[in-house]
Amino acid sequence: MAVTEEVGFEESRSAAAMDATALAIMTKSEIDQSIATAKAWPRSIEVFQRRVRDLCTQNEEAAEECLYALPRKDKDGNKVNIEGPSIRMAEIILSTWKNCRAVSRVIEVGDTFVTAQGVFMDLENNVTVSKEVRRRITNSSGRRYSEDMIVVTANAASSIAVRNAILAGIPKVIWSRAYEDAKATAAGTLETLEHRRAGAVKYLTDHGVTEDRIFAALDVKGLEDIGLEQLATLRGLVNSVKQGDMTGDQAFPKPGTTADSVEGAKTTGVSALKARVGKKKDAAPADPPATDPPPAEADEPEKANVRVCAAKGCGKPSGFINKGKGYCSSHWPPR
Repeated sequence: MAVTEEVGFEESRSAAAMDATALAIMTKSEIDQSIATAKAWPRSIEVFQRRVRDLCTQNEEAAEECLYALPRKDKDGNKVNIEGPSIRMAEIILSTWKNCRAVSRVIEVGDTFVTAQGVFMDLENNVTVSKEVRRRITNSSGRRYSEDMIVVTANAASSIAVRNAILAGIPKVIWSRAYEDAKATAAGTLETLEHRRAGAVKYLTDHGVTEDRIFAALDVKGLEDIGLEQLATLRGLVNSVKQGDMTGDQAFPKPGTTADSVEGAKTTGVSALKARVGKKKDAAPADPPATDPPPAEADEPEKANVRVCAAKGCGKPSGFINKGKGYCSSHWPPR
C-alpha cells in the first residue's frame, strides 16, 4: 500500500512538472511569435502621434477623460495641483503604439495596504517596465475597509499601476504634444468657457462639494475668475473623482484642511502616524501595569542598601525589594 501511494505521488509530481514545462514552452513560443510579428510590421512614430492626437481631441468629453489632477502642497507649503494623463489616455496610447502588451494584477492585500503591479512590454523594442502602487485600505481611525471597498481600492490601484507602466515605457516626448492638445480641447474656447465651467461646478455641487471648496482648490476668489487654464485643472480634478482615483473630499478639501491630512485618510497615512506619535510624546506617561513591581525608592535606607539579588547563586544587581531582601528581574517575584 505504501509503495502504491509513493508511486502515485511520484506520478502526480511528474505530471505537474510536465505541465509546467509545457506551459513554459508555449509561453516562450507565443512571445517569440509576437516579437517576430512586431519586427515584420514595425510601428510608425508619425502615424502614432497623429492617431493619438485624433483620438484624444475627438471631442471635449473625450479630452476631459484624458486628464487627471491631484491637489498637493509643495515643500514650501503652497497649494499646487499635479496634473497628468489619465488611465483613459494611457489606454489610447497603448492601443495606438502597437506591438506591445500591458497587464495589471493585485500582488498583495495586507492588513493596511493593497499593492498592485502594472507591467508594460514593448515587443518591438524589447523593453519591459514594471510599476507597483500601494493604496491604504484603512480609514483615518485605523478601521479596515469593507470587502467591497477593498475591491474598489484594489481596482483603482491596478489602473494607476498599469497607467504608470505604460507612460514610463513609451517616451513622453512622443505623446506629450497630444496631451497638451487634449488639455486645450478640454478647456474649450472663450466662447464655451462660461457654459463649461458652470457645468463643472454644477456637477460638483450636486455631489456635495460646495463652491467655496471648489474656488479654494483652484486658488480663485469666485466663478468669474475661472479661466481656460483653471478650467482645464478643474476638469482634471472632476475626472479624477469620476474615475475613482480620489474622493471629492480629497480633490476639494474643506477650508483649513491640509492636503496631507486629506491624503492620509485614504492613501499614505504618514501625517496621521506622525500626529499620533506627537500626541503620545506630549501626553503624560501612562501608569505602569499592575503586574509590574514598584521600583526601589532612594528615601528608604533599607531598600537603598540592597545591591545583590538574594536568590541562591544569582548575584545579579537587585531592583525589587521584598521583606528587606533584594531581587533581580529574573527572580521577581520571589517564590
